[in-house]
Amino acid sequence: MLEFGYIRLYRSLLNWEWYTDSNTKDLFIHLLLTANYEPKKWRGIIIKRGQRVASYATLSAELKISVKSVRTALDHLKSTNEVASLATPEYSIITVNNYEKYQDGASITANEGQADSVNKLLTREKSAKIRQTDRQTTGTAQMQPTSQQYAFQESELASVTASEGQTKGKAGANEGQQCKKDKESNKARNIKDIYTESFENYAQGDELLLKSLLDFAEMRKAIKKPLSTERAVQMLLKKLDGIADDSETKIAVLEQSMFHNWQSVFQLKGDNDGRPAGNRSDNGKSTAGSTPEVPKYGQIF
Repeated sequence: MLEFGYIRLYRSLLNWEWYTDSNTKDLFIHLLLTANYEPKKWRGIIIKRGQRVASYATLSAELKISVKSVRTALDHLKSTNEVASLATPEYSIITVNNYEKYQDGASITANEGQADSVNKLLTREKSAKIRQTDRQTTGTAQMQPTSQQYAFQESELASVTASEGQTKGKAGANEGQQCKKDKESNKARNIKDIYTESFENYAQGDELLLKSLLDFAEMRKAIKKPLSTERAVQMLLKKLDGIADDSETKIAVLEQSMFHNWQSVFQLKGDNDGRPAGNRSDNGKSTAGSTPEVPKYGQIF
């Protein structure tokens, strides 16, 4: 989380049409605070100033609201042109329109500006203290400073310089820590991110179908066969489309595979406790006459 910097937030926000919609208002302010304040390279592409990479699931976790609420709030913001988004199979790039009105270059130099303000104030206070000491020592006559006064002034100025160095050092350290956190955050992207966005796009708002897809992915992870590539996810969804046309049947197909700990999905027919006809294996090849495969964790009842 950024410890320095700020965004502009005008009182006219009180008259904004979405101000009384808590989820929409929270999402918009959250995007203002988390959007890039300067261009950054991410996975070979440039995420521009005023943009951020996110998915519905990511925003849901950050704001502690449901995926459906995030989707509705984002649709509100897009309908009134507050934001725009570009969806990809893995993520969405969200752009805050008119970002300069809210940021206006403030955050890029905020650390430096705050440090300079502190240093100037501190310097003025020290200089005033030195002048006051001079007046008390010399009285009404203008006299040359004594060696003790010179020593005092040098000590005070040294203290100011040291304070300036500490302030700038802290600002630099904070910036370095933030960069490190950003890199660690990118590295921490786990396998779940690979399929979550694709499942959300595929489900098209059907919460039951989305839940079944996510549960299937968790089952694959539990049997040490995770959906670790985008290609594997798309192959699964394509096969599911080839088996069923409606959400209810797709959910039943997914539940059948979860029940038997199968790595893939199959039609709802055949014998062997719902296993595809001909006692097929997970790769779809016929193994007639062979012993039925027992799921890795045993049969589930």
